[in-house]
Amino acid sequence: MQFCGKRGMEIVSMAASRDFVSVVVILIALVVQGTGGQCTKADLKLSQIGLGSDVKGKPEWKVTLTNDCFCAFTHIKLGCERFLAVDKIDPSLLTRSGDECLVADAIGPYSSLSFTYAWDAPFPFVIKSSLLICL
Repeated sequence: MQFCGKRGMEIVSMAASRDFVSVVVILIALVVQGTGGQCTKADLKLSQIGLGSDVKGKPEWKVTLTNDCFCAFTHIKLGCERFLAVDKIDPSLLTRSGDECLVADAIGPYSSLSFTYAWDAPFPFVIKSSLLICL
């Protein structure tokens, strides 16, 4: 290949620099992803608050599952042995099967899902299992 003077060399040099920067960015992204950039079960958090309202004479509680990760959580199972509520929880949000409750939807990246129920005291829900889906 033959270049036409100094200007041709500058263009080749700029292209090589741009390619080098692209390779470095990709390598950094791979290193970050391989050393803690991935999500863990700890990125799915469960919180619960009292709403200050009553349903059929019982205090109402709001449970929120929050995904603090760039991946989605699906097949989320909560421990709900001996769980009671005044009214049935919307089955499009939560369904009960024995001692477990299955969250009906996946929780997307940096999203949350909430449901409410009414009973004498807050129920001690725990996350038993979930699947992570990272694309």
